[in-house]
Amino acid sequence: MEKHMDTIEFARGFWDERVRLLLESFYAYEKKSREYEAWKEVEKEKPKRKLGEAGGWQNFGTPKNAKFEEELAEIGDAMKFDNPYVWIKYKGLAYSGHPDPERRMGTLLDFVEHMKKERICPKRFAAVNRELRKRYGQDLGNGLVSLTTPLPEVADSAAVLELSLDPHFIGVWCAHEYDAQGKWVKWDESDEHGGANLTRCC
Repeated sequence: MEKHMDTIEFARGFWDERVRLLLESFYAYEKKSREYEAWKEVEKEKPKRKLGEAGGWQNFGTPKNAKFEEELAEIGDAMKFDNPYVWIKYKGLAYSGHPDPERRMGTLLDFVEHMKKERICPKRFAAVNRELRKRYGQDLGNGLVSLTTPLPEVADSAAVLELSLDPHFIGVWCAHEYDAQGKWVKWDESDEHGGANLTRCC
């Protein structure tokens, strides 16, 4: 038992460093996003094309900047989640005090509600919950952890820690995070991006 606890503590120290790096990327992404939005506001005030010799100007909607978009995509694509612990803890620390109430996530209930608004996170959540139901008969949205629990504490729960240490489950998790070349594939369920779909492999 003591040896198992040492393993958990060692792993958690490593994972917390991964969370710290993800938070740095998150703050960089948020800063770059604000800069991009400020640039758009300035550009929207500029006329875009003169309409013939008679004069007049036409504006073509929201302006775009390839450099900003490339930089944002690069930051986002580098933000990878090694396991459920890293994912859940990052979400809790990054979004618990977010100024946008639509993006704020402090508790497990907020996290569950977030799943209704996202495309990729619900796939991760479904995979975690399927495995938890196999092991405990309950999952993160249904009694295993109180819905009022702060997200960092959910990550630190015994169930999430055990799942994050399980080599079989992490093999499944990573097959949906990355392809064979290490490219993030966004939990694409098609066979071309990592084999079986989530229902078959979890």
